[in-house]
Amino acid sequence: MKKNNSFLLDLIKSQKDNFSLDQSFYTSKNIFEIDLKTFFFNQWVFVGHISRIKNKGDYFLFKIGNESIILIRENEDKINAFYNVCRHRGSHICLEEEGRVRKFICPYHAWNYDLSGKLLKARMMENNFKPENWSLKKCNSMVFEGLIDTAKGHNQIVKDAIQNYLDRSLNEDLGDIENNYMNDGIFFVALDMGTNRVVGSLGAQYVDGSEYRLKRLSVKIGHRGKGIAKNLLKNIENWVLENKGNRLILGTSEIQRNAFKFWTSNGFDVEKTNLSENGFKLYSLKKIIKP
Repeated sequence: MKKNNSFLLDLIKSQKDNFSLDQSFYTSKNIFEIDLKTFFFNQWVFVGHISRIKNKGDYFLFKIGNESIILIRENEDKINAFYNVCRHRGSHICLEEEGRVRKFICPYHAWNYDLSGKLLKARMMENNFKPENWSLKKCNSMVFEGLIDTAKGHNQIVKDAIQNYLDRSLNEDLGDIENNYMNDGIFFVALDMGTNRVVGSLGAQYVDGSEYRLKRLSVKIGHRGKGIAKNLLKNIENWVLENKGNRLILGTSEIQRNAFKFWTSNGFDVEKTNLSENGFKLYSLKKIIKP
């Protein structure tokens, strides 16, 4: 890598003002490797949308540099990313660009893995062989608002931001909804009538005067696009009006793209702020509700 960096520095130093870049910037294998390691292997890379893998066992392949990565749906709530390499002899496991499988079977020596990457079957191995130590290698991955991203390196900025939000939510208020919302506010949930499980939520905390702060809007993946968030908001607005309130406020960040779009399309005005969290801009939104 040091040799490659030296090559790049020499090229930069030899660059003439007002001239196009040297051809090597576009054709050099050394510079290509620097680009991969600096950008593509060390950043989150968008690879596709969850709609490509709707059903259990659906998968598609994505290539970053020379790395082939499998994106597969394990179940309704979980998508995994694995390096497309068998742990036995390094053969590619998936040869087709996309498809559906019940399990992974390596075409070389038929090692079997389940959809979580766990090794199920390995032929002709010694008695002391431990399958639990030979699962498929996972690639860093995350799903945000239906968008699938992978990171070969260890850039955790976005993932950390989301995890911090979840941790803060549990520690600040969701761990005790009754005391944090129900004294002078309200917390609504949406239930799936078939399973009786919570699939959506939205709360309102009293601020002062006629003002309430909205918090914790969430709709489970698989139930979005059905008007759940809009119904939750409508119930909150009706409750606030009944309790002599008329002003709603909330905060969100640029990382919550779909939420931002939802609020602005439902009558909320954006007030710009100079604040940020984990490197992402924060926004303040407000709405005056009328009977």
